[in-house]
Amino acid sequence: SHDTARIMTIASDDAASVELALTLLLTFPGAPSIYYGTEIGLQGFGDPDSRRSMPWDETRWNTDLLETTKRLIALRGTHPALRSADYRRIDTGAEHSMVTMFSRHGEGEALVVAVNAGDKDETVSPAIEPEAELQAIWGEGTAIGGEFLVPRRSAVIWQVG
Repeated sequence: SHDTARIMTIASDDAASVELALTLLLTFPGAPSIYYGTEIGLQGFGDPDSRRSMPWDETRWNTDLLETTKRLIALRGTHPALRSADYRRIDTGAEHSMVTMFSRHGEGEALVVAVNAGDKDETVSPAIEPEAELQAIWGEGTAIGGEFLVPRRSAVIWQVG
């Protein structure tokens, strides 16, 4: 909403946290809504500071965040599973894990999304078909023999099949 502090301010200027939030936003079901300026790291506390004007001076933009946002939007546009209503939470098999996993399915496509909000790399053994062939289409994680390595403060998306 435009009446709340901006996400970059809430995240204490931590662009990695904002990238994780955008990854979740653009891989969850439903119509994503990105408030102007979020894609460049615009700051702003509560209303009315949250309605700062758009800084058109591109030297003030977080261009890495902008490129990540563009790539996530393109990924959503390319993969029908990310535009479907089919969302399935996946048990990671780890009791105190900072990794959340879910799958998305649509138009004959299946994707597995893993987000690690923690400060250390994690290996999880989720309850999914270990023989499924997985190809990483986003991020740097690995999936081998039913074990998934998800690097710290990152997201990984695998295409199934």
